[in-house]
Amino acid sequence: MLVKDYQRFLNLSRVLNSSFGTEGVENRPFNTQSVKFDLMDDGLIKVRYLMIVNFGSDTMMREMMRRYRDEAVEMLKGALKTIKEKYETEFPQSTAPTFDIVESTIGEEVEFLTFNMYKGSRKAYYRFGCMIEVS
Repeated sequence: MLVKDYQRFLNLSRVLNSSFGTEGVENRPFNTQSVKFDLMDDGLIKVRYLMIVNFGSDTMMREMMRRYRDEAVEMLKGALKTIKEKYETEFPQSTAPTFDIVESTIGEEVEFLTFNMYKGSRKAYYRFGCMIEVS
């Protein structure tokens, strides 16, 4: 970890000190989704998104992965917008950072929670992660 602008690093760490799981994009509570940020240095943020999903079969789950990914990206964009607004209100004297998703770092996976061959629905964790450049 190499910090070039220590004041920006401190400001970002103060804004990112809370989790984004109770606000949501439309300011309503989401109990099955959360977005968490880890500040690596003053120019890089690690993002972890978690959502509980339900589906009927493995085929349906593979088809729904695109929808899950789109939803994760939209939640991430909403969280970044909220972070930028918080940064501007808490530190009006400094310029607000811009955030860019590094496409090559995007990763996603599904972990099964419940599986019963006699029951029609299955439950799983959908995880999405990426890195964000801060400039």
